[in-house]
Amino acid sequence: MKYTKEYNLVSEAVKNALSNLGNIIIKTKEHDDLVTSTDLFIETRLIEMIKENFSTDNILSEEFNNHHDLKERTWIIDPIDGTSNYASGLLIYCVQVALWENGSLVFSYINIPELNKEYYAVKGYGAFLNNNKITLKQNTNLSNALFSFIGNFRRGKKVPYELIDKAVDLNMKVRVLGSIGVEMALLAEGIISCLYSTITNIYDIAPGLLLCQEAGCFIRNEGKYILGESETFIFNNEKLSNLFK
Repeated sequence: MKYTKEYNLVSEAVKNALSNLGNIIIKTKEHDDLVTSTDLFIETRLIEMIKENFSTDNILSEEFNNHHDLKERTWIIDPIDGTSNYASGLLIYCVQVALWENGSLVFSYINIPELNKEYYAVKGYGAFLNNNKITLKQNTNLSNALFSFIGNFRRGKKVPYELIDKAVDLNMKVRVLGSIGVEMALLAEGIISCLYSTITNIYDIAPGLLLCQEAGCFIRNEGKYILGESETFIFNNEKLSNLFK
């Protein structure tokens, strides 16, 4: 399989970092967002690993390199997705990484420590959970389907009440978990059936996007989805996707 070296290095670096965490220090950064010492520690470890093994690669990361562009080979790092959850002691968060090469996402990795779940995807090879290939569970029983919402609604974004109303009318169960990486991983696995997001940061969405693509999910905006669009819809089956057009 392609990108075996990249997977092995990322997996080892993330697991080593998670097993060597110190006391959590919480600070406030731009827009009153939180950053913890764990975010900084994990991102530093990952960048060190990349520079040691792929010295010419570029890096786009949430804390230290968040204004960099995607070019040539670029690593995309979100050290803790769901930082507010993590800082509050709500154990719904993940570490996520992706690799951009030749104009597209080619590899991604998501680790949900509290669930002991490690996901990865390789373009053209599929999506995997704990080294087992994911076969998407296509839940068509809407009364048992989870619809997840996530976005920066407090920053001038309109809360999508019409979508929430439609989901409720279809007898779906609405969830807001607070980590798009976790939500996209659970969607790729088939636990969540539908996701709506207004998040545009590439480091937030890129890892889960490739994972969902390789798992066979349906991804769209109002038309064909483009990385960084202001709205993202992801469904685990075509029938459900058609209901929200």
